[in-house]
Order: sequence, then C-alpha cells, then structure tokens
Amino acid sequence: TRPNRIQTSVITSFYTKDLGEALLHWPTRCRNAVAYTFCQADLVALCPEGDMRRSRWREVPWLLMSELCDNTAAIHTIAERMDNAFLSRDVRIVSLQTWCPEIMSPDEALVSRAQRALLFAVRLARSLQILGQPVRTIETVGGSVCAQSWATGSHEVSMGRNQDLKAIQLLVSRLLPIANELQLSNTHRICLALELEPGPLY
Repeated sequence: TRPNRIQTSVITSFYTKDLGEALLHWPTRCRNAVAYTFCQADLVALCPEGDMRRSRWREVPWLLMSELCDNTAAIHTIAERMDNAFLSRDVRIVSLQTWCPEIMSPDEALVSRAQRALLFAVRLARSLQILGQPVRTIETVGGSVCAQSWATGSHEVSMGRNQDLKAIQLLVSRLLPIANELQLSNTHRICLALELEPGPLY
C-alpha cells in the first residue's frame, strides 16, 4: 500500500508572481504561509491608491515601505487587504519575510531607509495580529562583510571587506532600533529572524 503522504505545515517561497496569483494556486491542504513583503505588483494591489500615486517610490517596494513606516492608516489598510486575501483561501499568515540588504550599506541614508522598511514590517505584523493572523516572526535577508564595491574596469569590480567581528557588531547595532520596537509591542510576541545573504555587494 502507498505510505501516508507528508502533511505540509507551512509554505514559503512558493510563487514568483504576486500574492493574488499565488493564492489562486494555493494547495488546499496547507493552511500556513510565510508572506513576502513585498513584490511591486503586491503593493499596487495592497497599498492605498492615494499613497501609491503620491509616492516617488512606487517601483521600489522597500523604499515605499520606508516611506509608509509612520502612516498608520496605510499600514492598517494593507493589513486588512492581506487578511482578506488569505482568509479567502482559509490560509493563516504565520510569518513575514522581507529583503533589506541595504541595512549594511556604507551610505547612512540607505541604512536609515532600510531600518524604516523593517519598522514598517513590524507595524504591519502587529496590525495583522490584531486582525487575528498568527504572525510570530519577521524574517529579513541582509547582512554582509562587504563594505562597498566599485568598478575597476568594464567587467571587473573591486570590493572592500569588513572584518567578521566588525561586520557582526555593525549589523547588530543597526538592528537594535527594530528590536526595541518589537519590545514595545502590546500584541503577541514577534521574533526577528535574519537570513545572512549579501544581496547587492557594497
């Protein structure tokens, strides 16, 4: 006889298109999801239309997240639209995932924007919790020993490198504001997880 099939508990990195398309093809037996925040098509569908029109960062999701960091009304609208989309397929959001390698940039302005994008994710997770979604983790991709890079020829790039300990200390110091925000939460505990990938080489 055929052995029992493995029961899927959570799905992440499931689809390369937008959230709506992913949910249309969602496996019926899996009720848990890690939601990526955000691809550009998702923000078009989820973000309040007025905020999208006014923003100069419509094409750059993490910069738009940074811009909306303190916009409580926009965050609540995005959370409601996400909640409705996932509920329509009887799927729960257990984690958010995002990508902010700029957290290790030598450009302090980019670092500040990356921090604000992560704070946006924290506040979005809180809003989703209030709506009943069991979000408990925010995973971000970022962190690198690469300090910066520069072109040295038509097909060559040179790279500056931090010492390992310095890179870790720098990364931790830049994540502290996000950790402090998490401590202020009056909803269920949310953990910050870090996936160490360099992303763009700095």
